[in-house]
Amino acid sequence: KRSLILKYYDDGHKFITLFPDGTGTVLYPSGRVAITISSVELGLYTYIAQDDTPDQNVLAVFKSDGHAICNYYHHGTVRLHLDQIGGIELDQKGGRRRKWHWKEQIEHVHAPPIQPITFALSPIISVRLKGQESISLTFTYAKYSCRFQVGARLKAISRQPTQIGEVSFKEINLRLRK
Repeated sequence: KRSLILKYYDDGHKFITLFPDGTGTVLYPSGRVAITISSVELGLYTYIAQDDTPDQNVLAVFKSDGHAICNYYHHGTVRLHLDQIGGIELDQKGGRRRKWHWKEQIEHVHAPPIQPITFALSPIISVRLKGQESISLTFTYAKYSCRFQVGARLKAISRQPTQIGEVSFKEINLRLRK
């Protein structure tokens, strides 16, 4: 069982609070929330990263079911979108930079899971994506840092052929692994 974790900046302001159930917050030195960790079911978390402005704009959201979105810091436009099947990285104008499927490792050698993607959400928060289960959200300010593993652990629970018009494909139902 986990215990309550409370850490403080040198000036006495709170840096991080993690509760025994895994939920908590990471705060900027300004006192604004940098990362919120919430849960609707034990072991299944949502991570929300926000910027250090009065508006507290959302920089990223990572959910345990494999869905995630990251925005460009100054623009607020979508930079990265992930789902249970794969992901897409966009440039600042919304053009596609990379697109991949998590299980496809031959065709897309310049995207996860073959080649990691690393970028800054802000000057203090960064993301490193190596694969569906290996995504880290890192907060670093001076000597204070913390890293959260925000990747999804999914498994296929059934495969059923499905017909949509003339197109035939396999529908994959996914369930979270705890």
